[in-house]
Amino acid sequence: MSDWCCSLIVSFSFIALGVFAKAIVNGMCWRDWYLGLEMCLTGTCGAILALLNIIDRFKNATNKVADKEHFDNQVQVLSDTIRWEIAYIAVSLVIYFVVLFIHKAWEKEEHSKVKQRIVLIGAANLIGMVNLFIFIRAFHG
Repeated sequence: MSDWCCSLIVSFSFIALGVFAKAIVNGMCWRDWYLGLEMCLTGTCGAILALLNIIDRFKNATNKVADKEHFDNQVQVLSDTIRWEIAYIAVSLVIYFVVLFIHKAWEKEEHSKVKQRIVLIGAANLIGMVNLFIFIRAFHG
């Protein structure tokens, strides 16, 4: 099974555990399916862990200097990857706050329940899901 498929399964398994936990605590309700924030945080946390792993690989690469040209190439690849990881984390946090503001604006009682569910389960979850998919596809496959 490919890395991105495993990442997808693991991510959605933990998100499903979150839904299950919400259902146990609150009883099953529509709010349990507002998962955009969780998906954004899942992608961000994955990127932070991947960044720490890359930094560790970078340290190991500097300790194993055998061929200067190979070393320079490996350092360049790792540096580029670190830059992309940091950029993704920054964008992911901005997306997280966008989804948070959507929740703040739409979870109030002044909106109809149908519109609220469409925006929060549809749009906010879709934004979070796209953010998570970008992480999985960009860094795992």
